[in-house]
Amino acid sequence: MKLQEYLDSIKLTEKLNPLPFIHSCEGFLGEEIVKEDELKTTVCPVFKKELLYFFYGKPAYYVADKETNSRTDELYCPCCFILDETKIKINTVYPFDSGGFMGKRYHDFFHDRMNIDNYALNTDLESIQKFVDVFFNDNDNYINGISKTPSCINDTYIDSLINLFNATGSFAIDERARTIEIISDESVKLKDTVIGIVVPYNLYRKDSVREFIETNHIDFRTYFFRPLTKPSGYNQVVFERAIDLLRQKGKL
Repeated sequence: MKLQEYLDSIKLTEKLNPLPFIHSCEGFLGEEIVKEDELKTTVCPVFKKELLYFFYGKPAYYVADKETNSRTDELYCPCCFILDETKIKINTVYPFDSGGFMGKRYHDFFHDRMNIDNYALNTDLESIQKFVDVFFNDNDNYINGISKTPSCINDTYIDSLINLFNATGSFAIDERARTIEIISDESVKLKDTVIGIVVPYNLYRKDSVREFIETNHIDFRTYFFRPLTKPSGYNQVVFERAIDLLRQKGKL
């Protein structure tokens, strides 16, 4: 059974509030995005097309450590852009990171011959909201990666997804395995869509970034980067800053 068919078979009486789309990146790339006032599509190594990626409701993309620490580490520190979900064209929606699926990082849960298209959701916010409701019950559980699904429904594709969401212990997966991925084939004008930004303070104090935030009256959060600390150590900080911003804006 396809995931969307399973969702269509379930009747719900209420809808969850929609969540913003979030694009995360390294600090240097974040500065370039602000300077150009645009989130640009790039060639995706998985689908071989010009695409732009977002995660639904939370900054699930994590920056990785580089081989050595150096004076340029601050350029690799994570930042994220929180965007109005109603202003972005949606081409494809998956319930997990498509790169993880296609790269066989979820092989403990999915057969290698399974077709990712069977997990695609309809490209509308209502389908996304319904998915969160069915598999997580509410937005808070979704944000925290707490699945509320049954143990199985006796369908190979759906049960494999449930097993992924219910996994505990040592697996080669991270937050992206339980986060909805949004794919667009259009670049996005930043000032027309952004509702919040999380950046390291060393990036915020640069004139181009600070002036963009102040001129466009954008809600933002910062964090301090300490020399000789790993950029990956700030992923959780960015996550918490972003969720705090969403709560203060009434999105959660």
